[in-house]
Amino acid sequence: MALYVKVVNGTMNSCIDTQPPVPVGQDGWKNAIEVKPTPIPYQQGLNGPVYHCDLDPVEITWTIYEITIEEQKGGKYGQAAQQFNAVVAQQTKNETDDNPDSHYDPVVVAAAQKRYQDICAQIDVATTQAELDIIQQELDGNQIATGK
Repeated sequence: MALYVKVVNGTMNSCIDTQPPVPVGQDGWKNAIEVKPTPIPYQQGLNGPVYHCDLDPVEITWTIYEITIEEQKGGKYGQAAQQFNAVVAQQTKNETDDNPDSHYDPVVVAAAQKRYQDICAQIDVATTQAELDIIQQELDGNQIATGK
């Protein structure tokens, strides 16, 4: 995708991904390129871009920020809760759907609850990135049985 930046007094005024209203080189319009690193999933995120308007083409550079262990733990608690809630919702739906043979299965919900509690206990005691990575692998595997 082509990018264009309008530079006014040395700073970015506009950034668009369609042809500018006038040819590049007029009224401050310049070609631009985007430099976007790939953050490590769950450990890093992208900050907003920095425009290097003194370059031609203008470089739009994204920077990375680190997600702290405590912030990662909060995300993992939320992901574990969402997975548990999905099992409960599916089991509730089984009880109220049109199929007379499908019913809420308390064994499935109990297993999901135990998994949720076990993951939360692992998160509670995690102090290193390696420990969080193992927990994330389990969450990404989404090993909860839904009864379906």
